[in-house]
Amino acid sequence: MIKNIENLKSTTLIAKLEKDGHLIDVYSKRWAAQKNEYEFTTEDHNWLIERYGKQFESHLLVVYLVEQDYETFQDFVDIYPILKKPLIDNVYQPTFLFINLQTNQILCAGLGRRSSLFLLDAESNEPLVAGEPLYDSYFRKFTALDHQNVVLDIIDALEQLGQSYLEFDQIPGSFEQVEELLSTSRHERLPLSFNNDSQKYTLEQLQEFELDYREILDNQAEWVEIIQKYFPQFKSHHEKMITLLTE
Repeated sequence: MIKNIENLKSTTLIAKLEKDGHLIDVYSKRWAAQKNEYEFTTEDHNWLIERYGKQFESHLLVVYLVEQDYETFQDFVDIYPILKKPLIDNVYQPTFLFINLQTNQILCAGLGRRSSLFLLDAESNEPLVAGEPLYDSYFRKFTALDHQNVVLDIIDALEQLGQSYLEFDQIPGSFEQVEELLSTSRHERLPLSFNNDSQKYTLEQLQEFELDYREILDNQAEWVEIIQKYFPQFKSHHEKMITLLTE
């Protein structure tokens, strides 16, 4: 079971991550006062406090873990020992931590094998799988006060991006390579190939690859934008992922 952040070490870590843009205190007056894409205003915040009570105030922290060092992970474990398995021991590390201080739950979300989404409850280290009874009851409790639907929006965008990475990896070449071949070989009827690829492709196949790439890239832009509204640095991480997939 987690506890509200009270001790000096935990407040220092939270303050540092928030200052660096790796943590958002979603339902705080500070977040409401900032210009953010969801137009969650101070008036909205005050109205929700009146409706749900003080338990609503600052009940949800979202932490972006990409490119964090081992020391930061260990600091989290020192504050919340239940995070040792998901942050230190597991093969795949989470991309996000969702810390619900009202329900005393920590939800870990990331991309694992074949870029598939994984969700873990930190306390039990049990996976949460859509369609199973635990999943539904867990998220009903976890998101009961999530008025802006922050948790599910970020998780859905992450899952869609993971699926798109797999689709990307299954298309030959890269978008740039396909574009280059098409621009120089529009009238060629002979089979064509990419550098370091012995497979031959027809002009019609290359045109299909181009359409597939464009569709995936358009979809990715929408999903990245959802996460980027909270964590602008995510776009850079996404671009690195695309580079790795198309090298």
